[in-house]
Amino acid sequence: MLSELKKNPTKKLGQNFLIDEKVVNKIASSFIDLDNAPILEIGAGLGALSQQLLPLTDHLSLLELDQKLIGHLRGIFCEEHSVSVLYADALGFDYQQYTEKMQWAQYHIFGNIPYNITSDLVEKLLIYGGPWLTMTLLVQREAANRIVLARGRDNGPLSLLAQYYAQPEILFQVSKSSFYPVPSVDSAVMRLTRRLAAPVEGDKDELFALIKAGFSLRRKTLANALAASPISGDKSYWERGLDECGLLAAIRAEAMTLTDFLNLANWQKNNS
Repeated sequence: MLSELKKNPTKKLGQNFLIDEKVVNKIASSFIDLDNAPILEIGAGLGALSQQLLPLTDHLSLLELDQKLIGHLRGIFCEEHSVSVLYADALGFDYQQYTEKMQWAQYHIFGNIPYNITSDLVEKLLIYGGPWLTMTLLVQREAANRIVLARGRDNGPLSLLAQYYAQPEILFQVSKSSFYPVPSVDSAVMRLTRRLAAPVEGDKDELFALIKAGFSLRRKTLANALAASPISGDKSYWERGLDECGLLAAIRAEAMTLTDFLNLANWQKNNS
């Protein structure tokens, strides 16, 4: 297909095309109980998965940044009135505005996401993605582990943000041999299912300001990191807060759970 289009994968766009039909079918079959809700696919590429998704939805919107592939996709779906092909940069796209324009009360997201934009894009989708119900994202395995498993060094602001907005899970692994060109590492399909309500109570902005500050100096203890941040309070202040929250004074941010951070944020609010 690429040779017919006289198209070479573009490194700048992070293009690694999924060419394993079995994997494409497995991804498509993971979409169940969609109730014909709209689907937005990020990085539709050659349209292999797009064609599998089409019967599952009343409307399919395809985002693509490669001009040659835009023409290819419009050719494939030229007679499908329920398909919109959009020339758009996934990081710059206004998902909230688009869903309001389309009058989507809810929708699902799929994306084969380049590694170099994974963290920024997932964060944007979580916060500013509009009324999404699920995100099913094909990412490098390392990124999936970092976002979903959130253990030790993998724990960080993005994994905690994902836990706040969604129930994250890894559906299955994808071998690097399933792509062209073959990347250096394997990938995984992860799904983020939106929570109906926040898993913890408290001020979200204050919570994530604390989380960001806590992870700003990973090698230091949390008390030292917070004392060195713009957030008020010296080391002894934060050590007292950790102690009163039942946490070790020498704890590091990566050992903290979402609930731990919330308890500390609430303590800070009551002791400022």
